Amino acid sequence: MTPLTIGQHRSQRTGDIIEIVVHGAFTLTDATALLSAAQATLRQEGHCFLIADVNAMTGIDAEARRLMAAWSKTETDRLSGTAIYGCGFAMRTIITLTLNAIQYFGKTPLEVEFVRDPAEARSWVDARRAALANEVNHGE
Repeated sequence: MTPLTIGQHRSQRTGDIIEIVVHGAFTLTDATALLSAAQATLRQEGHCFLIADVNAMTGIDAEARRLMAAWSKTETDRLSGTAIYGCGFAMRTIITLTLNAIQYFGKTPLEVEFVRDPAEARSWVDARRAALANEVNHGE
């Protein structure tokens, strides 16, 4: 496990997984740091998965949303999958609207799953990793 600095948010990297516990608003500075960590993980591991606890998240600022949308338009440096937990109805709605906008303007689909807890998030990441390996092995 390697601790990461992503603003005020507690985060760490273990292998090809970045885990973040978001406290307060997710800002442009945070998104830039997350992008940098994801790019480093992709270079070193070949994949990068994100597990996000958003229980204490209060929002995503407009500049961060724009950066995430621009990031989604690239063919490389993309997250292999994101598992999100800790969402109440309002935050899930905000995140879903943001993801829909990003996906609308992006080039390829985003793999995002809302889950109940960290254990389910890790299980989803394991299944996603296996599916990606299967695609590579079968040339899909």
